[in-house]
Amino acid sequence: MNREASIEAAGLSDGDERSRFGFDADEETWLKRCRGAMNGPAPGHLGPYRLLGDAGRGSQGSVYKAVQPGTGRIVAIKRLGAGRFATPNMRARFELEILALASLNHPGIVTVFGADEVEEQRILLMEWVHGGPIDEWARARTVRERLKAFALTCDAVAHAHRRGVIHRDLKPSNILVDGNGQPHVLDFGLARLAEDEGGLRVSLTGGFVGTPAYAAPEQLTGRSEDVDTRTDVYALGVVLYELMTGARPIEHPADLGKMVDAIRHQEPRAPSTHQRELGAEVDAIALKALAKDPAQRYQSVTELGDDVRRHLSGEAVLAHPPSRAYRARKFVRRHRTGVVACAAVVLAILGGAAATALQAVRATRAETQMAGQRDAARTEARRADAVRDFLTTMLSDAGPRAGRTRDLTVRDALDKAAAKLDAGSLKDEPEIEEAIRWSLASAYIALGSRATAAAQFEWIVKYREQKFGARSTEVADGLYWWGSELNGCGQYDRAVSVLERSVEIYRESGPGKWQRIHPLLSLAEVERRKGRLPEAERDYQELIQEFEKAAPKYARELAWSIYGLALTYRDQGRRDECVAALERARPLVERSVAPGTRPRLWFADDYCLNVLEPAQRYQEVIDMMRPLLDSTLEAFGIQDRNIAGVVVVLARALIETGRGAEAEPLLRGVLEAQERRVAADAVPLLATRSLLGAALGQAGRIQEAEPLLVSSFEVLDTKADALERFRALRHLILFYEALGREDEAALYRARVGPPK
Repeated sequence: MNREASIEAAGLSDGDERSRFGFDADEETWLKRCRGAMNGPAPGHLGPYRLLGDAGRGSQGSVYKAVQPGTGRIVAIKRLGAGRFATPNMRARFELEILALASLNHPGIVTVFGADEVEEQRILLMEWVHGGPIDEWARARTVRERLKAFALTCDAVAHAHRRGVIHRDLKPSNILVDGNGQPHVLDFGLARLAEDEGGLRVSLTGGFVGTPAYAAPEQLTGRSEDVDTRTDVYALGVVLYELMTGARPIEHPADLGKMVDAIRHQEPRAPSTHQRELGAEVDAIALKALAKDPAQRYQSVTELGDDVRRHLSGEAVLAHPPSRAYRARKFVRRHRTGVVACAAVVLAILGGAAATALQAVRATRAETQMAGQRDAARTEARRADAVRDFLTTMLSDAGPRAGRTRDLTVRDALDKAAAKLDAGSLKDEPEIEEAIRWSLASAYIALGSRATAAAQFEWIVKYREQKFGARSTEVADGLYWWGSELNGCGQYDRAVSVLERSVEIYRESGPGKWQRIHPLLSLAEVERRKGRLPEAERDYQELIQEFEKAAPKYARELAWSIYGLALTYRDQGRRDECVAALERARPLVERSVAPGTRPRLWFADDYCLNVLEPAQRYQEVIDMMRPLLDSTLEAFGIQDRNIAGVVVVLARALIETGRGAEAEPLLRGVLEAQERRVAADAVPLLATRSLLGAALGQAGRIQEAEPLLVSSFEVLDTKADALERFRALRHLILFYEALGREDEAALYRARVGPPK
């Protein structure tokens, strides 16, 4: 093992340890001294604190996981190295760490609860982070997730810089990431406090401090005056490089002198040479942070974090060489939603124009072949002109206007076009009007306006009834689309009637039995929602038989039919059959439904609620939900009412496994969304508050937890169903039992039973 590896294995930074022991010390002797310097008590007690285990080594001492007396809160205790190795310099740095942490207040920096003297030893009491080093956390995460966590790390370090604190030892082992992807920067034992707004200045000199692999070239001089906030920028550049590639930017020789020379003079390779998919922007960001000359780096950690976020949001990054083509590409990507919506309209225009133009060409050819078709050709050409003129006008209305976003402009253009049609602008050209209304309906669906889309399909059905006859398959096709959109916007009664007509017509048509499958699937869903459970069960069973014959062509439809049947069993109270159907559907759903979609999340929600939670398989809930939510939240946000409900399922599982601290930010996000749209005494909101109270209680925040738990239960006791009431009551009982407040626990145990 080389000396650098020995330092990291012992959990030490180079500054004090190597200067005390000497670079020329015998390797074995040097290692023994390092280990001896950091030896601490075995798990047991340290004064009033019950130790749960050895959590590692920091730059100045040992760290233990412990229970805080009185609150039962899990904390981290950092203990200054004992014995003759606790030199005055180490003591000074330990006090500096206490001072540095006390001046910081940021969710990305480990919280300090206080300092104490216990058994003649100096200890620092800190927040316990349920997580691991950022490099280990990153191995199972996507590039985007890693970059988001890195940007949050930059926020934390920037906060320290604004308070005059330069870390000087940033590395993956000093950045822990919790279960919510929130990094926590720790180990400020080598920090330097420069002058801040309050005039504070503390400087401990005496040679190099830090970890060589993450040290900036100017840091290696050992002169404290060469170190400023850009030194931390460089270290973060090394961390970013590792997160992206799994390798360090500079290959470090075992020899210390050669290592220092490499850091000062060797240029790092672009990250994309390790991972090709990273691309030029990540290369530019990392290499700018790693510039040898501090003047060529980002001049602040805030600049670095902002550039990472520009990359994530599709904006042009400052580190990338500017060009018109580059900035044009970024503009299109950044406004993808608006561009796609406009593109949908343009494609509809082009598609309609192309189709009518093709018809005109065909008609022109026919004219040369058969003189009797000359009038038809002229009619087709005239229709092509009419479609072109109408859609061109709609496109001009979709142009950008001051004070309006692109998305709103597209919707305005669609509404204006629909209004023209309703006013009779094409009443003499019903075939053209039908084609345009179909395009409008497709665009409304893309914008999420399903009720408006349904109105377009209603017109199409009435037109087709006149043209093809009420029992034609053309009408049945229009009825399917109309009924599906009525279902989507909650008009269930009309949806049932419309979809039943569609299925009936297709049944009459005979050979085209597959045409009825999708209308029947929509009908079964509406029947279940309407409480027509025997009818829904019958239709789902028929669908499953048909799809099984055609597998794997209809794998998605088969999965959704089995899923629908499972919910039908659930609604009838047939739990065992529900569980069996969900287990059968799961592999089909996972193969055929994309992870970042609402349908995939809805299935996972029902699977957890009906299969995993009743069996108390909470870790499986977490393993299933967390990756799905990560991708879905990014697309839709926690404000979506359906997604918010699923987040609660994950939070509940985290609490059941004792990880309330991880559940807290999730629940706060849900609560904020609920408070905007439901009454203060709504059952879902009260249930979320009860869960938040349980999470805070597990985190040791008793004063915040208790009123939430008590007030939520007292209202739920009068209005909630039995399950939500029981959950809230159980949280209260467990809360008081954990605190040893048996009298209060007994009072609530006596209330187990039916609500008031």
